[in-house]
Order: sequence, then structure tokens, then C-alpha cells
Amino acid sequence: MDLDHERLDVYHLALDFLVFANGVVEALPRGRSHLADQFTRAATSIVLNLD
Repeated sequence: MDLDHERLDVYHLALDFLVFANGVVEALPRGRSHLADQFTRAATSIVLNLD
């Protein structure tokens, strides 16, 4: 059984963005952990705010 938020197109787009963000974070040069952390938290926040 799907939860209500799982039926939303924007929820699936947010999940796709989270996967994209993880790819960007992995490609960041060493020494940019502060950017990686912020970007990961922001992308995760989008998904969690749709729950």
C-alpha cells in the first residue's frame, strides 16, 4: 500500500534529485566536504518535507 505522498509526482522527482545530488557529491574534489554535507542535507530535506 502506497502512502499518500508516495503517489505524488513531485515526490518521485525529489527522489530522483536526491540520487542526482549524491552523484554530484561523489564527484566533488577533495576538500569540499562542507559543500557535500550542505548539498546532501538540502536534497534530503526536500524529500523529507514531502512526507
